Amino acid sequence: MMRRFISGMIGGGMLWLMAACSEEVTTDDVQTGNEAVITFRLGVPPGDEIEYTRGSQEASEWEINRLKVYDFVIDVDTVLVGMQSLVKSDVPGMPDVGSFTSSSGGGTARLSLPVDVTGKKHAFAFVANETGLTHFDSIMQIKVSRIDELRKCPSNRRLKDGESCYALMENGPVMTGVTIESITGDLDCKVSLQRIMARLDVENNVPESRNFRLKNIWIENCAPVGYLFGRDSKQQLTAKQWDYKKPVSQKQNLQVDMENGDLKKVLYLYEYLATSAKDIPTLYLRYTLNGAENTLSIPMVTDGGAKFDIRRNYLYTLVIGDVSAASTRLEYSLKEKGK
Repeated sequence: MMRRFISGMIGGGMLWLMAACSEEVTTDDVQTGNEAVITFRLGVPPGDEIEYTRGSQEASEWEINRLKVYDFVIDVDTVLVGMQSLVKSDVPGMPDVGSFTSSSGGGTARLSLPVDVTGKKHAFAFVANETGLTHFDSIMQIKVSRIDELRKCPSNRRLKDGESCYALMENGPVMTGVTIESITGDLDCKVSLQRIMARLDVENNVPESRNFRLKNIWIENCAPVGYLFGRDSKQQLTAKQWDYKKPVSQKQNLQVDMENGDLKKVLYLYEYLATSAKDIPTLYLRYTLNGAENTLSIPMVTDGGAKFDIRRNYLYTLVIGDVSAASTRLEYSLKEKGK
């Protein structure tokens, strides 16, 4: 039985979007009344996308329904000076200051903030589609809270054991990004957003004559929590914070009956670090083949059986292969296209 895995990154951005900044909390370092308009373009160039291209996405995977912008000043430390929660506008054209638009063709958000006359650099952190107050939101203090407190903050979407992974996509996927800029006046800059979860697809290469039907798919030993940013300021993986003692199982998004080819968006997964975990994430397939029903377990490991990290913003594809006429067992591989 062939077991092969190749990891692959979902292109870092969702879509090209435009944003700019609204009312910030003023500090001693800014000059009141001298406003700058800043335009942020959210996304990545098409050439940087490896697998999860715009063409393979649906609106649910790039739509921005909520957007928060956190403003940190970089000095001895990177300290919060303001936060803005933008309002989504459905009116075509340029939105008002403090609001944003989002559509399949792009989007725009407009904000303004006082110009920092000291010339200090700002770190703007973006959190899209998170619901309610995060832990950071509830404890943050102007000129006290540091950017690593936000980077290490868990998402509010904590999965319960046996819960459908569709919960990770309700109201749009949580996406985050950071850009560092010097503010001396109006500015136009780019920001790369990433989803904080991975995705699993299924590719069906079983001949129609074998009468294959995939009845169910789920995964055991998953992380129930994901962190807003993948790395802290020292480039350490934030997923190391979880103790990996109580992994959960996840159900697929919908009831599946694979009759016509491939199946997209089967599972969404939080990051899961192989070096920290004892339990291997394992896929389970319940299916019928040549009239017989079976359940197949597929540990997510390399060719040599080694564990690997499940990483945010990556796309994994389970390829179900050809079978002999009399067989009731499947061949399979795990892979990434285009790497």
